[in-house]
Amino acid sequence: MLGSRKTASLLSALLLVFAAGCGLNTDDSSDDGGGDGGGASEPTDVEYLVHTGPGGGSDIFARDVVSMLRDEEIISENWPVRNEEAGEGAGAMAYLLGEAGEDNTISGITTTWLTTPLTIEGVETKVTDFTPVAGLIIEPEVMAVTADSPYETLSDFVDDAKANPGDLVQAGGSTTEVGALNGKALATEAGTSWKFLSFEEVGQRIAA
Repeated sequence: MLGSRKTASLLSALLLVFAAGCGLNTDDSSDDGGGDGGGASEPTDVEYLVHTGPGGGSDIFARDVVSMLRDEEIISENWPVRNEEAGEGAGAMAYLLGEAGEDNTISGITTTWLTTPLTIEGVETKVTDFTPVAGLIIEPEVMAVTADSPYETLSDFVDDAKANPGDLVQAGGSTTEVGALNGKALATEAGTSWKFLSFEEVGQRIAA
């Protein structure tokens, strides 16, 4: 978040779930779960789809996940990350749906995928069109301010916003990301409002 005279930043949490267009099939065997999946094989030419641009939260996280999978020798290939930035997740959702029936496309989703069909006209794809594979991480949200900011607590910021409704600005990613939604809920609960300034990349938000 940034004030009209002071700079701050809200680092948004990510609630990511692996999802595949039609399920990521890595097991050809008839194993019923009682063994180690003897016939399991690693799919080839896998790409990891994200809805942010390079440097966005989901992009960074996806690359870290791929790196961890390789370090743990779960996968042997370097899965490339595909960035589909259009429409606050709408472009990524449409791309993933178009890959239905394939077994080499996987994606990490955030709350943006839940809210975009509700807030952008013409978006018909929903998260229920995909197959969830695994829950990966839930992170707390952190409100960060510059070292010289007068805000020492969240209450300080909210009190200033109540005294000057509409003057302060929250920096974040898309308008439907978890940080934006939580900011809106917080402002509504406090009976005030502030602006939301959207940046594609985390670095841009912090620099602002």
